[in-house]
Amino acid sequence: MILADKIILHRKKMNLTQEELASELNVSRQSVSKWEGAQSIPEMDKILLLSDLFNVSIDYLLRDELEDESIIKENEYTETRKLTVEEANDFLTRNARASKNISLGVMLCIISPILLIFLQSQEAIDYLHVSENVSVVIGISFIIIMVAIAVGLFLTTSFDMEKYEFLEKEPIDLQYGVSGIASDLKSKGSKRYVNYMVSSIMLLVLSALPIIISGVLLDEMFILSLALPSTLLLVAIGVGMIVNVQTIKSGYDKLLQVEDYTPRNKKKSKQEETVGGVYWLAVTGIYLLLSFTGNSWGTSWIIFPVAGVLYGIISVLLTLFVDE
Repeated sequence: MILADKIILHRKKMNLTQEELASELNVSRQSVSKWEGAQSIPEMDKILLLSDLFNVSIDYLLRDELEDESIIKENEYTETRKLTVEEANDFLTRNARASKNISLGVMLCIISPILLIFLQSQEAIDYLHVSENVSVVIGISFIIIMVAIAVGLFLTTSFDMEKYEFLEKEPIDLQYGVSGIASDLKSKGSKRYVNYMVSSIMLLVLSALPIIISGVLLDEMFILSLALPSTLLLVAIGVGMIVNVQTIKSGYDKLLQVEDYTPRNKKKSKQEETVGGVYWLAVTGIYLLLSFTGNSWGTSWIIFPVAGVLYGIISVLLTLFVDE
């Protein structure tokens, strides 16, 4: 029984007309009519008033599968976490903020070697008249600053989203109306998602152009020195756009418990947490070791996309160990 039918049932039990119920709730008769016609949903403060007026629980009103208010027990224990409309709105607001912070942090990590690569390439043409030691100090300092800012963004986001970590790991029970709201917002954002994904993929494809052009203009050393930094910049923007829209999309998926956040995939994610933590720590260690010892900042960044592909394979293999 849906909320609309429950309002009709209990209004008639109390021998109230729509106008009388509207007067009790301080709303218009048209509002009550729309509620009973399932054309709109009462706001939470009105849900609370209906609960008191009808002497039933909020759970009973909002959960369609509960048709007998007598079976609802106050403070009854349940293993399923419940998510209210207010919590869902708060989560989506935080998730939108997180999408910007995470994408910016990822972009800063990708572009962090740009200055070092550019300065070292200038040594061959002596365009800026900067010594090797100075260029290394400036370049590495820039890397540390960019990574520090990125880490700050990641930590801030982690603390901000900590309240809703259970959405990734536990089954949830949505309050009446939350599923519809989330589905509607996800549908409205689908065009933006597609546009961002297409644009980002185009940027990633075009990121090869600076290197190709510089390969043709071998005599133009200054242009050659800009090739790899330009490629990294395009890659950073493209990856940042992907991270941004994927984070927003994953927020809706978490609420709706679809795709990566079905109960089965949540079980899988617990396994991935342990494996992923060790894996990416090792990848980062290898990246830093090769970059510093071999002074190969211009090429060692390729470790991360390769590691990403390998991790995708590992993720698929992990599903073999998750029970249906």
